Amino acid sequence: MESISCEYLTIAGPAEAEYEISRSRFIANIALTKDEAEASAYIESLRKKYWDARHNCAASLIGSRGEYQKADDDGEPSGTAGRPMLEVLKKQGVFNVTCVVTRYFGGIKLGAGGLVRAYTKSVQLALDASQLIKRVPARRIKIAVSYDLIGNIEYYLRQNNISILEKDYGAEASFTLAIEEENAAKLQKELADLSAGRCAFKDEAASYIDVALKK
Repeated sequence: MESISCEYLTIAGPAEAEYEISRSRFIANIALTKDEAEASAYIESLRKKYWDARHNCAASLIGSRGEYQKADDDGEPSGTAGRPMLEVLKKQGVFNVTCVVTRYFGGIKLGAGGLVRAYTKSVQLALDASQLIKRVPARRIKIAVSYDLIGNIEYYLRQNNISILEKDYGAEASFTLAIEEENAAKLQKELADLSAGRCAFKDEAASYIDVALKK
């Protein structure tokens, strides 16, 4: 399970971009990878997919503070691919991601500087094609209410854009919510007032709220 620590940027899902220069074709794929195992599996899947390519270079930046970092030139001159790719991820401040740039060689050498620019641009294009999200640490709270209060409670949650993680309709209705820590006390007070004290609260494990950023 991903540890809850600090706010960070990541991507909502996989994205792909292509770039061509001097007959060499660069295909950049980027995906959300939450640990080293996921990163390795993602890289391997793309190397199998593009088995006939000259190079499949990769960079991973894992953890909300970039605790795990790895760069692989995959046969390109040392320092011309993986490390520049990783630097783009670090500069953009995007974590828990792995990017693989596949190169189909076009017969014209680009030189060290040209390779750095090509791999750097490819990663940036993949990020441009991605939906960035901000992951904000939150409290996970479970509330239990009688059925006659459901309409008012759901209306309140919708109006205040509060994330509902789970719903359960048993003997009484319950909702599992994720809310930023600074708003938790206000939520509990307003729901208590709204339900005339008939809303039960239970703190659960910490969680995250994902906020989509405008492109």
